[in-house]
Amino acid sequence: TVAETIAHTGDTDNKISFPSADTIALTTAGSERLRIDSSGNVKIGDGTHSRNLAVHAATNSVILIEGASNGTSNLMFGDENDEDVGMLGYNHGSNYLAFTVNAAERLRIDSSGRLIIGGTSPLTDAQLTLSDDDAPALAFQRSGSGKFESAIGMETNSALRFYVGADSSTVSGLTEAMQIDASGRLLVGTTTEGNANADDLTVANSGEGG
Repeated sequence: TVAETIAHTGDTDNKISFPSADTIALTTAGSERLRIDSSGNVKIGDGTHSRNLAVHAATNSVILIEGASNGTSNLMFGDENDEDVGMLGYNHGSNYLAFTVNAAERLRIDSSGRLIIGGTSPLTDAQLTLSDDDAPALAFQRSGSGKFESAIGMETNSALRFYVGADSSTVSGLTEAMQIDASGRLLVGTTTEGNANADDLTVANSGEGG
């Protein structure tokens, strides 16, 4: 057994203490800096909240994860099956921030501030790049509706497609209303141009048009 406090001889402002049952505290310069409570929670600074790790400062709290200039700094979110199934990582060599979800990179902000979703290589002059193996799409949803009602997407033939509909849970469940095909032709109400050699605009419907 030891006393309630273990202090450095001649420097009593620095000590290890046991302020209550099953609790350890570290003090430097006369102020408590770190505490491990009876639940195993670690508290740095004099905060009021208890989590596995809590960091508190009187003004601004800063946590630094420092890696080599040609390495990475990572914050991993793991479970019993995978230590990095989720991760926030910074690559110092190429200066990009990557977001990993379900063990795969899903989003990246590169050194120029460009946002890449679903890929790692942006168009050099694009601020936002959507990438997918087959059909990247941008969907629009009214708050609270729980369903999608419109979308803009691209399919394998490089056509830019505009979708509308009502309360669909997938882009494929919406109705294609218009597309700009790979040749720059505008097709409204159809996916086939009127004349492959001449028509830059094709409008089709099943009834009256205006």
